[in-house]
Amino acid sequence: MNALLLLSLVLAPQVQDAPSEPEPTAAEARAERMRTFADDLAAESGVAVVFEDGGPPHLRIGAPDSPAIVLVPGELDDDEPLQAAFDGDPVRAARSIAIDGELRAVLDGLCVLVPVALEGRGSLVVDPGQNFPARWSRSREIAGRRAGPYPGALPRVSELTDWLLGEARCAGVVLAGVESGAVARGADGLYAPGSLAAFAEERVGASVESCDRTWVGRKAALLRAVNALPRLELRGAHWQRIGASSWTLDLVVANVGPTGTGSVAHARARRPRGVEVQVELRSAGARWASSAVALEDGAPLRVLEARDGVLALPDLDGAHACRLRLFFASEPGTEGAAPVVDVEARSARSVRGVLTGLSP
Repeated sequence: MNALLLLSLVLAPQVQDAPSEPEPTAAEARAERMRTFADDLAAESGVAVVFEDGGPPHLRIGAPDSPAIVLVPGELDDDEPLQAAFDGDPVRAARSIAIDGELRAVLDGLCVLVPVALEGRGSLVVDPGQNFPARWSRSREIAGRRAGPYPGALPRVSELTDWLLGEARCAGVVLAGVESGAVARGADGLYAPGSLAAFAEERVGASVESCDRTWVGRKAALLRAVNALPRLELRGAHWQRIGASSWTLDLVVANVGPTGTGSVAHARARRPRGVEVQVELRSAGARWASSAVALEDGAPLRVLEARDGVLALPDLDGAHACRLRLFFASEPGTEGAAPVVDVEARSARSVRGVLTGLSP
């Protein structure tokens, strides 16, 4: 009997516990928490909010594919950069957005990017505020070891540097939660060497604002950054007939904002394509034949080629303009019919300019 019992136990199917789900990593848990946070913030404020897990993980608040203002902590030793945006009270912030018509209107036309985590921790030796690649050698002379062994030595500094240089939409940086007067220009009119403010202005070509930890202070800084955005404007439309079925259309493409549409020259190689000003035309009754542009008043026109109905212009500095001449020819079978043209000027980090229904 004992042998039979032993045999039955050996032959009986073994019941195994179901494999347990692996514990989420810290990054996965944070991403899930931030997605929920973004959904709650969007529902509470009525503004589009999305968690994006690229570069440093960040929230995008406002319109996608629009000029962007990056809101970062002024003190990069903070372990929770999100505190710089909401100071631990996202519900109050969301309700403030919901009832603030001025801010809601702004967020319909641009986006605010808020890092929620930065790589690595601070250092007891290196000051992240002196480790950015903006006149770093001078920072090293002033601060010694505090500036680090090389620019971007701190992981969170190099992560933020790469992100800002690669983010084509970034036209403004707001340093939140800093002491009054901490972000100031020196006697030379420049921000401190090695600082995030100097890097944002000199390498990214972005405007720089700062604010305290109050919601009123944050809103005021955001609105100042909005007013500093590049703004493209189309004006001075003038038609001229140059033949039985041909016309020219002269336009001025102007950047009426104080910030340039692209980065400064020495950072341009690090910028992704698409930062340049693009002019797109849609026409009826005539086809777009060719184009020419003059970048300075009185300069001769030079021919530019369009690709897929889009004309690429060089970057425009703040308060600069260029003159554009467009040539149109009647479509076969419509000789003599006047063209009707819609024109849009845009760049990745500029407010767009639009003219519709242009006709001789």
